[in-house]
Amino acid sequence: MHRLSQINSSGRAPWLVGVPTREADFTACDPRYQHLARQVDLSAIPVFAAAQRDEARDPRVGWADAQRAAHAPSSRCPGSGRAIFYDGYYLKGVGRTQFAWNWNVRRSTMHGTGHLSATGAIRELLISDYLGAVGAGDTIIPCEAVLVRDMDPEFAEPWCRFAAEEGLPLAPVDRRVQAISVKPAGFLRWSNLIHEALQTDLGSGDLLEPLELLYRGLGGEAEDDAITPEVICEAIEASVTRSVDNFRRLYHLGIYWHSFNNNSTLDGRFLDLELASVLGEGHPCGIRYGRSGEAPVERIGGKGVVPGEELAFVVVQARQSIAQVQRVLALAADDLRREPRSREYLRAVAEGMAQLCRREPLTPESIDGMVETIGEMWTARGGDEEQLRDGARQVCAEYLQDANAFHFDDDGQACAHYDLADPEPGVHARVLYPPCSSGPPSSSVVCRARDCFNDALRQLDASQSSEELLERLGPARQRVRAAAAELGSSLQGMHAASAQLPAA
Repeated sequence: MHRLSQINSSGRAPWLVGVPTREADFTACDPRYQHLARQVDLSAIPVFAAAQRDEARDPRVGWADAQRAAHAPSSRCPGSGRAIFYDGYYLKGVGRTQFAWNWNVRRSTMHGTGHLSATGAIRELLISDYLGAVGAGDTIIPCEAVLVRDMDPEFAEPWCRFAAEEGLPLAPVDRRVQAISVKPAGFLRWSNLIHEALQTDLGSGDLLEPLELLYRGLGGEAEDDAITPEVICEAIEASVTRSVDNFRRLYHLGIYWHSFNNNSTLDGRFLDLELASVLGEGHPCGIRYGRSGEAPVERIGGKGVVPGEELAFVVVQARQSIAQVQRVLALAADDLRREPRSREYLRAVAEGMAQLCRREPLTPESIDGMVETIGEMWTARGGDEEQLRDGARQVCAEYLQDANAFHFDDDGQACAHYDLADPEPGVHARVLYPPCSSGPPSSSVVCRARDCFNDALRQLDASQSSEELLERLGPARQRVRAAAAELGSSLQGMHAASAQLPAA
């Protein structure tokens, strides 16, 4: 992904917009990342000016990416409103970019301030540590570091006032500290391609360069002259398979992200990590949300979310994304203003993508295969197989055929439960295991890893300043890594023992 990192950091992709930045007084948790203490400086854009030829190489300029999600696109969020590519990294929380169209919309305040909450950055960093130590770091774009500072009073006061007026109880650290998270820049999203496809003039706009970038974003490594339509479509199919496989692995590890729309990369890795939760192990369950400080619910009651359903969601999101790009390519291929060889190439890619959408798991009729996949996940550790597979069928019908929503119900019976560290500012989340479930986890190694992660988040959330947060961060990361490494070793031992069992 080095080539993509260079492209993103130099503004060479057509959906990137230059964002002026300046030095900022953030402190990195690791001195190697201190040079990334930057914040947006839109005042550096003159009201009237003529662009100079070398401005794309200005070291003060970062690059924000335009996006249009296939699933639930938002006219107020046309791209990265608080994040930029800069010097080989993706920095989130650097201030409002030109894509922060929601800057003066009160209902969008949680996502329109330009800042990243300290709790969000903490979760990005610790889940990256956790997954790296447990042996699943390749499923995400990892957070390598965070930079933090105490909020300026001119921001902190209206921010805390907004939270109070909305009845949103912030963690102590989120009332006083803001952060920047640091990730490698070598990735693309489907929403980048959709934006560019919808912006391109069908008759003469360049669609070949975006297709080459699509292939690179999918993880393709062929030489430029070997990127045939067949190679592109094979890479798309492989990325869908990889996405499903990654979510299966994450489910079995008890990792839940709470929000999935537009949060994955083209090559199937999860990107937006700030709502990360660790349940410890994959068991059928429901998650109910409430305000922090309120009495948590005792029953699922058919509400909340169901970990595992994200597999069906990611397939629908991929299908819709592929279909949007495919339609534009097909129209462009029929436009006689294009050169014949270009039209032939675009038509071949469009036809290949259309064929993908008619095959499992992307077709709306692919319920049986997805039911088998989710049912296998939910019954892997026991439980009521009939109820769980019926639940998997209802979940798949909800996503793949737009049927009525289904969530596990407890039939009025008591549920085992576990309270997660708050996944986002002011939001409490409780995991509830219905009687048909095999959960909650009982292994001491699994429970230690789960509890260590959640306890570390709670301790860090209670920090009263950026200095205190940095003091606590190092030891917390070491504890999380150690507990996750112990879990990883345990899982490897189980796999090795299973492999040595004689065939039936």
